Amino acid sequence: CPQLSEKVNNIASYNFLKKKEIFDNSNITFVHQNEKSLEIGKNIYKNNKHTLVDCSIDTELFNIVKNKSDLKKKYNLENDRKVILSLCGYNSYTKGSWQFDELEKQIDPSILIILVGSGFDRVASKKNRIINFGHINDKKKINELYNVSDVCFSLSREEGVPGIACESLSAGIPFIGFKDVGNLNRMILNGKNGFLIEDFSIKEFAKKFQENFFPNFKIRKDF
Repeated sequence: CPQLSEKVNNIASYNFLKKKEIFDNSNITFVHQNEKSLEIGKNIYKNNKHTLVDCSIDTELFNIVKNKSDLKKKYNLENDRKVILSLCGYNSYTKGSWQFDELEKQIDPSILIILVGSGFDRVASKKNRIINFGHINDKKKINELYNVSDVCFSLSREEGVPGIACESLSAGIPFIGFKDVGNLNRMILNGKNGFLIEDFSIKEFAKKFQENFFPNFKIRKDF
């Protein structure tokens, strides 16, 4: 963080050095959710223990729903129409929802887009094109939305993991995101359980929704 430099922010720098003094003399273990954080932590706090633990989720809750045709009827979705899903908890530059408008222009018009989360509050539902559910607390309903979708995606540029990729893969749904974000490089195998897009290219991102992936049960088993 640039603010840890005394030249930029002497208060942040002071607080950091005080915490480092405490940690250096304490029996503390840092648990990191991605390899970049692990690398930074080991470099800064050399006297402490460090371990990597990927995001853990309830794989019983996020699973494959067998009768997807009935599930699509429940949400008034056409059985043979391709559906893609994105979830964004809040609006910020790093979460990337500001890129959605450009992406939507380049996605095949036949594809239906489902959006979930406060991060998409500014995006209106559009007849036969976008369904915006807004914020949802019900995890069972979120799992159902994974299951009615063919692909899940995130436009996030910075993450710890991200958790929605774990949920999607646990439900057997392929995931598309940007390369080098959180733990995605460890989780996604291009053309098998999803795709990682290089250089934050929206044009390449849009193309990948047409790809074929492993069957749902294989994606879940791999996860």
